[in-house]
Amino acid sequence: MKHVIKKSKYVPLVLLLFLFACQSDPDDQQATDYSQTGQEITIEQKTFAKESSYCQQDSTHCMRINASYPYLVTGPSAVIQAINDTIAYHLKSNLAVFAVDQSELDGSLDSIADAYILDFEQLMQETPDYPFAWEIEVEGSILHKSAKVLSVALNAYSYTGGAHPNIFLDLINFDLTNGKKLNLRDIFTDEDKLRAVVEKKFREVREIEPSISIADAGFFWGDSFSLPQNFALQEEGVYFHYNPYEAAAYALGSTEFTIPYEDLKEVIRQP
Repeated sequence: MKHVIKKSKYVPLVLLLFLFACQSDPDDQQATDYSQTGQEITIEQKTFAKESSYCQQDSTHCMRINASYPYLVTGPSAVIQAINDTIAYHLKSNLAVFAVDQSELDGSLDSIADAYILDFEQLMQETPDYPFAWEIEVEGSILHKSAKVLSVALNAYSYTGGAHPNIFLDLINFDLTNGKKLNLRDIFTDEDKLRAVVEKKFREVREIEPSISIADAGFFWGDSFSLPQNFALQEEGVYFHYNPYEAAAYALGSTEFTIPYEDLKEVIRQP
């Protein structure tokens, strides 16, 4: 795959204390804590692969779909079901590169793959001299696992013709005590202050002077600075990732950086 993240072995205890002392909201109140059940969570790697019938005849007129992803095998049933369902949804979102409606993700991996292969084979029948092979690949991995936190990365790569392939990094963080997907608001107390800290680091990485606006520097499509869609808990800090097109044109690539916990202490939820 095109992107690699250093895997962390643990998240500092202080972050765990901050993370799981969050103020309650309706979703938090409905979540059940399964951490005292004594059931160990184990994870295996599953794979999925399909290809069009054209692949056996001509690799240049071929469509291949490959996926590898973490799957929780044992543990509290409600927790592993919730996490596996969320990973499956994200996986299907990354495979369904042409989906325009959420209902298109309701089917199984098989049905989504079959639909895309059918589209490709119809294209081959209508345009026999079509010059491109199609490929969709998603490689999932565990970035971090502790007693209470699980961080998952899905690296997606797709090429369906055109000037260049598309790459996308999808990061998902889970609370292992209840299976809930963790969002920025579950970890940080003040989004405005967090945005200021992240923007400072973004400017540093992209070498943008404080006197120059983000828009004038060619980022965020003329809009104001915004937080990324993807983050992950790491050993040394919180990793933030902007995918291509999220903050800038494809040619400028991804923007990624890790902010140390020390620099986030004013905005991380306190115990």
